[in-house]
Parts: sequence; C-alpha cells; structure tokens
Amino acid sequence: MPILSNFIVELSALLAALYNLKHIRNTRYFYFIPFLAFTLLGEFGGAYFADAYPDYVTGNTHIYLWVVVFGFIFFGYQFYEIFQSKLWKWITATGITLSVSAMLVWFCFFPVYTQLYYNTYVIGGFFLCCICCAYMYQQFIVSDDYEVNLFHVPDFWLVMGILLFYVGNSIAFALHFFLKGETILIWGMKLYHLFPRILSVFLYGFMVVALFLWKKYREKSLSAS
Repeated sequence: MPILSNFIVELSALLAALYNLKHIRNTRYFYFIPFLAFTLLGEFGGAYFADAYPDYVTGNTHIYLWVVVFGFIFFGYQFYEIFQSKLWKWITATGITLSVSAMLVWFCFFPVYTQLYYNTYVIGGFFLCCICCAYMYQQFIVSDDYEVNLFHVPDFWLVMGILLFYVGNSIAFALHFFLKGETILIWGMKLYHLFPRILSVFLYGFMVVALFLWKKYREKSLSAS
C-alpha cells in the first residue's frame, strides 16, 4: 500500500488541527479533528481493503461511502454555521440531508451500489460547489465590508478548497461509467482515482491555512464585537 499524496496532506491537516487545538477548542473548527481522523483512517482502510480483497463485489466503495458521508455532514455543518441567511441555512441542511440519506439507502438496501454511489457523489459534490459559489457571491458582491482581506479569512480558504476539490472530482466521477472499462491510465491510475489524490492537496492544504488563520481571525472578530 503506497503512501500517496492524499495520505500526506490529510495527516498534515490533522496535525495542524491538533497543533492549534487550544485555539479551535469550543469553536466549530474543533470538528476538524474528528473529521480528519476519520478521513485518514478511512483512506488507509480503503487502500488496505483494495489490496487484500481485490475481488470483493463492491470493491472498497463501502468504505469510501462512509468517508464521503462523514465529509458531507462536516462540510454541511460548516456551511450551516457560515451562512447568516435562514434561506441558505435551510438549503444547506436540505441538500446535505438528501445526499447523505441517498447514500445510506444504497448502502443498506442495495447489494451492488457502486454506480449509484458515484452518481450520488456527483450530485452531492455539485450541490457543495453551488453553495461554495453562493458564499463567494456574498463575499464579493453582496458584502459591503470592503476592508476585509479575504486571504486573511479562514472560511475563505476552506470554501476554496471544497470548491476546487468537488469541481474536479464531480467531473471525473460523472465519467466513471464511461471510463471504468477503459485502459486510460495516468501514472498507473485511472482518472477517477487520480483526480481525488491530486485535488486532495488543495482541499487539505487549504484546510491547513484555514486552521492557522483561525486564531488571529477569531481574536479580531471578538475584539470588533
């Protein structure tokens, strides 16, 4: 089982969260720790299972399904807290609930659900991209606070990471049905395996930035209030 880029950046983000524990404790950023720990464990479990049981009926999809479900819940919670609008809070909660519920139905009631999982991932990823764009629209267009440098805002980096990650992955996973039988390989990996590993660098790398910015940004917000 090779140590790939996604393992390294996920571990780096987890270590960054633990390093900043005293600053993120009792805030919504504290939940980065269980999210990143679960994701890292799931990634290792998925890689091990694929090597140990290559002929299993759903491959290692059942492991990654839970990683994705946990991720959707975590990102949905972050967006729910970020948005001030009750409408966008409701949209976020509804979209995440539907995506997670669909995946749980596939897991519980369908013996083979690989393509259903990919399809739901694409829809859920597209939904996350939409609410990322809603956040960006509010920050760049609606907001009248022109003195805020978004590069100093931790949520901006978190949202940018989510947007880049799910835009690329949703496109690759949408093509899974057409690519799964092809022999198109880059660095020995199929595209829908390669994209998540490359884009993980942006997602978890930007999380590291957000975690280190959290202390200063929160102190500034508290002093302003």
